[in-house]
Amino acid sequence: MFVLDYAVPDEEDNQPALMITDPSLVALLCRIYDQQWERATPWVGEAPAVAGDEITPRMWQVIKGMWERVPLKTIAHNNGVSLSTIHGDRQKWFNLTGARSEMQLGVWYVSKEGTELRRLAE
Repeated sequence: MFVLDYAVPDEEDNQPALMITDPSLVALLCRIYDQQWERATPWVGEAPAVAGDEITPRMWQVIKGMWERVPLKTIAHNNGVSLSTIHGDRQKWFNLTGARSEMQLGVWYVSKEGTELRRLAE
């Protein structure tokens, strides 16, 4: 079993992981995962209503860049802003869509609501 090592900062696509081979530890982690899965609330891309004027052109560049797997550092550099500004735009997307992870944000981005909002912004 491989587990991401969040103690080490993510450098591009090279996220370090720990390989766990002890059978009892693997069983424990699987049990914890199963318990969390049973308690999880399904999320299928629904989003609260978002107003188009709350979303800036730079925010669109951030979410598009994330979808295309462009590093946030590169998005910041291309926009001439700090990385913390890009992190703020990213957080605004989470707040506007109700997503709690980048995967959920990606699901929203290609959902009917996300697609319609992108068309309105273009």
